[in-house]
Amino acid sequence: MTAIAAGDGFSVAVKNDGTVVAWGYNEYGSTNVPAGLNGVTAISVSTQNILALRNDGSVVSWGTNHYGATDVPEGVTGVVAIAAGLRHSLALKRDGTLVAWGEN
Repeated sequence: MTAIAAGDGFSVAVKNDGTVVAWGYNEYGSTNVPAGLNGVTAISVSTQNILALRNDGSVVSWGTNHYGATDVPEGVTGVVAIAAGLRHSLALKRDGTLVAWGEN
């Protein structure tokens, strides 16, 4: 494993090969890792949703979607860091700009 995070009754880990595994409480779909998700370098977890940063700078999200927190906006590329919140999510881009989505 290269990264691990815990949410509200579930856990998520990035394996050495860049794939993701999740286990535990799944009422909100938190352990339903999207099919074909690979190339993951980092994860961030809130109480009920997950963000995964891929090595190409793209972001994938799943779990509960309070206020659009898992609706990654189109065109979010070149991401170097992520942060998941219950009602919002953040992505820091390589150029130093920050993208936020979800509850404002």
